[in-house]
Amino acid sequence: MDKTSAPPASAPGFVIEVGEEAFGLAVPERQGGLTFHAVHPAALPLHGERFEDTVDAVRAARALWRRAA
Repeated sequence: MDKTSAPPASAPGFVIEVGEEAFGLAVPERQGGLTFHAVHPAALPLHGERFEDTVDAVRAARALWRRAA
């Protein structure tokens, strides 16, 4: 199951799973938004990217996963 809910403000990070695998970690930033950290080799193109919210990060991860398949 893909993770799509937003993390609590105090959460250190939020695992994004794609295809039943951990794909990346979305880390909340103090100034808002999230930074994506790759945990799967196929996610490296997104490493360090900033996203407005979790939904955008998950959408980008799913799109990259589909292109890599």
